[in-house]
Amino acid sequence: MSNSLLCDKLQDILEAIEIVQNRTVSILTPDKFTDSDDGLVLFDSILMRLQTIGETLKSIEKSDSVFFAKFADSDIEGAIKLRDIISHHYADINPAIVFDICKNHLDQLKSKIQTMLNEACR
Repeated sequence: MSNSLLCDKLQDILEAIEIVQNRTVSILTPDKFTDSDDGLVLFDSILMRLQTIGETLKSIEKSDSVFFAKFADSDIEGAIKLRDIISHHYADINPAIVFDICKNHLDQLKSKIQTMLNEACR
């Protein structure tokens, strides 16, 4: 994978994280995802972004395993596993887990992606 493409993919991940974070600012409990049609639409859109983050990380891993291995940790691996869960077990996804991910784990992932971006695009 070219550095330019890698940088674009990492930037796309950062953008997706920021979108999820912005969309969940007003979500104060997991129930807000399921208590209205608007909440469900928001939940679906967030899941799509989370799936895209995982898919993009998975494609980086396949295309540049040496670079990816330098940064692989539980945050990165978790994002890829979440992608698999969303893709294959969508109907079973627990809103409380998604809420926890959005509120307590995206900042760590964002920091890791920024580190990857700094390394790849200097």
